[in-house]
Amino acid sequence: MATKFAQKFTTTFISDGCRVHLLQDCPIIGMDGAIPTHIRLQVFTWNSSYTTTIAGTAHVTEDAVVPSEAIEDDEMWFYMMWKPLAAGTYLWLLTVQTDASDDTGTFQVVYDPTSIKFDSYEDASNTPLGGDFESEVFELNSGDYESALSLGDVFGAHETDGGHSGTKINRGSTGTPSYANSIEVQDAVSDGTRKTGRIGSGSLVKVN
Repeated sequence: MATKFAQKFTTTFISDGCRVHLLQDCPIIGMDGAIPTHIRLQVFTWNSSYTTTIAGTAHVTEDAVVPSEAIEDDEMWFYMMWKPLAAGTYLWLLTVQTDASDDTGTFQVVYDPTSIKFDSYEDASNTPLGGDFESEVFELNSGDYESALSLGDVFGAHETDGGHSGTKINRGSTGTPSYANSIEVQDAVSDGTRKTGRIGSGSLVKVN
């Protein structure tokens, strides 16, 4: 089972995140997944080849743990945010940190062999797979990026759903603060009619 999934992409806009199409499933028919999956997303500036690129310094590293309770009998999108990056050519690298012997068969990135828009890679091979991993990079719009996600943040046609009143972030001036409920890892994202995925990371962010 592959533990590294990567996709090269080129933007003509400032980006601040992406969503990656994931599939979790228990390999035992009729049972729920029971193993948390720790994943890490890193974003690099493209540098001549896949292996050269990931040997460089990541712009951002984000960790997320998918608890077993969140494994659903369906595909899901994970939304991952980063500090805004200028237009250019980059590569996102998603690494399954969990011991492969423990999570074999429970986690994968959805792959489309018919799509050839960008090069995609697995593990340590410099040879592109020939198709794409399903993902979407977000253009930075006003209000999209914050140090912490908050209720109502919008990503294209999608927005954060739910929220927690225990932690507040200030979305207004210091003189007349306007507080909004926070969004945490594993909270849902909606397109207004149904859940389209979950927040995969955003609370454990290291910016280089």
